Amino acid sequence: MSSGGSSAKGVPGGSSAKGVLASVLFAGTAFAALVLSVPEPPLPDKLDNAPEPGIIGRDDRVPLARFTPDTPEDFPGWEDVQNAVVRISCNGGGTGGGVLIGDGTRMLSAAHVFYHDDGDPDWSRINCMVLHPRGDAVAIRPQGMKSGRFGIPEELGGHFSIAITRHDWVIVPLVRAPHGAVPLPLADRDTMVLEQGARVINIAGPQDNLEIAGFNAQVCRYFGVPPTASHLVGDEIIGRLAEPGDEWHVARYDCDLGRGGSGSGIFGWHEGAPYVWGIVTDSLRGADRCPEVGYSSCYSAGPLVTTMDILP
Repeated sequence: MSSGGSSAKGVPGGSSAKGVLASVLFAGTAFAALVLSVPEPPLPDKLDNAPEPGIIGRDDRVPLARFTPDTPEDFPGWEDVQNAVVRISCNGGGTGGGVLIGDGTRMLSAAHVFYHDDGDPDWSRINCMVLHPRGDAVAIRPQGMKSGRFGIPEELGGHFSIAITRHDWVIVPLVRAPHGAVPLPLADRDTMVLEQGARVINIAGPQDNLEIAGFNAQVCRYFGVPPTASHLVGDEIIGRLAEPGDEWHVARYDCDLGRGGSGSGIFGWHEGAPYVWGIVTDSLRGADRCPEVGYSSCYSAGPLVTTMDILP
């Protein structure tokens, strides 16, 4: 499945990696040859040929410098969204992503980027910096970090849990706002459009490329809450169906997510203005959790974070 969203600038007609190859005209002094469009091969069966973890259908990520939505009119002012994003590096590589909020001296990211599964701080992540798309690098201030009570009970292991993902966020202070930063407001329940198929933009980057050229962007779609989840009752892992109210805490998207993308922003639009809807934290696996797709690895998930969540 693909999101049907992003394309490369400078290509006539806004064609993307999902479309057919454009016809190319070669002209020379002695001859001219026309190379006709060639359809792309069908997607592999993910049940038989598993893709890279977190990749859904074709990889829809496009370098940010060449990105434009197929329908830019649906994302007015989308060019300014990149000024609200950063990428995190704690050990030289891409550790995660973040979104600038408030006056630009605070960053929203995924809690598991800075905390161990048991909820204790990861002290190897205190000397970190963030990189802005305009090239400025700024150190974080580990003092004063505020997390969403993140922690994974050992008994749950790798089981996806709405109860855990809803708390997988952290607010991290920076020593200053990056040059060129334009923070975005957090959505509230009136500005978050939780409609099946609603399109959003995600900007992230891979773990092995922290350069400015490593920023990638994509258009994704909202697919509600995961249909099943796991939570701990005593010492027993219990599965349950999604319940009313879960939609305000955890969402799933068809964003392509790789290592280094945790904490990257989900940006949605309401009445022509962009808002931070939340962050990407994980990719869901298991056909039983993605019945519309039936793939062995599908959907990115993350908490929907609103101002109400981060207030003391």
